[in-house]
Amino acid sequence: MKKIFLGAAMMLCMVLNAQNNDTWTEYSFGDICSLSIPNTMELRDLSSTTGKFLDKGVRRCSIKFGVEASSKKIVFQPEGLNSDLPALVHEATEKYARVIVEMISSNGITASDIDNASASDISELNTIFYESYSADVKKMSKTPEQFQWFPLKRQKFSGKNALVLHFKRPGVNGLVDVKEYRFFLRGQQLRIVISYRETAKDTYAVDFANIMSTLKFK
Repeated sequence: MKKIFLGAAMMLCMVLNAQNNDTWTEYSFGDICSLSIPNTMELRDLSSTTGKFLDKGVRRCSIKFGVEASSKKIVFQPEGLNSDLPALVHEATEKYARVIVEMISSNGITASDIDNASASDISELNTIFYESYSADVKKMSKTPEQFQWFPLKRQKFSGKNALVLHFKRPGVNGLVDVKEYRFFLRGQQLRIVISYRETAKDTYAVDFANIMSTLKFK
């Protein structure tokens, strides 16, 4: 079993055990859920040089664009970004990928609302999300015309329904494929974001497609 000691800023996330092939590790997100992550990814160390830089950048963007700050959040990134070795950091940066688990406001939406939503309701939510995200891309990107949106879906994971958003957004050095899974529980919203740059598809696509099958609610 792998043992990883986490700093105070990472105490939301604790290692439980490794998968049988010893290449995936199961993490616990507080008392909410657990999720297994492939060994191509590492938990972001906010005390590392790169971690401090990326965290500061996220905070600046949140303030500039009015993005909601999460109350609890952990980030997984390509292995090597926590390193103090410039060569490893550069190699990891070239293969952009993220797995983000966070709690944000539910905006008054409940699990029952999602469970009982009609096809018309799902279509209306699709329009709301599309308009919001496309507006954000127009503010943040120089090439918003590259933004691609796929229809919103409702899908069940570990016994709970989620709203599943799928889109491709313009990023540095190519499009980024993004899937968001939104669960409404305990008066809040659990958001799991799984993304990778399309140029790194061969490294991440297969593993990332299986991450949600490891989700377990507590």
